[in-house]
Amino acid sequence: RTTICSRFDPPLTAAGRDHARTCAARLSPALGGSTRFGAVLSSPLLRTYETAAAFSKELRTPLVIIPGLSACAAAVDKNGLAWQGAPGVSPLILRKRGECFRTLEELHAAAPLAETPEIVPWIEDFEPTMRRLAEEELSRPARSSDPPAILVVSHREGMRDLSALAAGPRIRETPYCCLAAFLYDRRGGGAWTCVGCQALDTGRCLHE
Repeated sequence: RTTICSRFDPPLTAAGRDHARTCAARLSPALGGSTRFGAVLSSPLLRTYETAAAFSKELRTPLVIIPGLSACAAAVDKNGLAWQGAPGVSPLILRKRGECFRTLEELHAAAPLAETPEIVPWIEDFEPTMRRLAEEELSRPARSSDPPAILVVSHREGMRDLSALAAGPRIRETPYCCLAAFLYDRRGGGAWTCVGCQALDTGRCLHE
């Protein structure tokens, strides 16, 4: 197994972990306290997994790792994403460099949860991944009277990339632990609308 390259997959700092827990506690109030999520959907990179784990604990919601949510991160976008062997079982790697991501066991050891997270076997680019997740959510039986919703923990580049494709306001900056809301309309092949973006720690508006 190729040695993990910490340059593309660093952990959160102690301050970053504290920040993630603080922001997780502020998510429900920021959403009005009524939105329910079936799972926290996370990129497989360590720093996003650690952040997602904080949200999973706060919301008491399972965590699911979605490889394509890392496709927008600079190192993955440049080098591509692949499985080293069997999809969903072998480690993920940077395709051009052959360097491994952390395994599911290593992620779980870094930020333990009550349940070991699931990892999906399919790999797509970021926007197709988001589209697939939205379509799957819309196809599920309703969990409550709330509109269908997904909670994604990914990378700042993803917010900017999706905002560039979407109607509505543009996201002008993306500090750590910011919350962006997008609407997905499956009619006509699917279309995104950016509702807005704010910093979870301060509530500061981050869109035009």
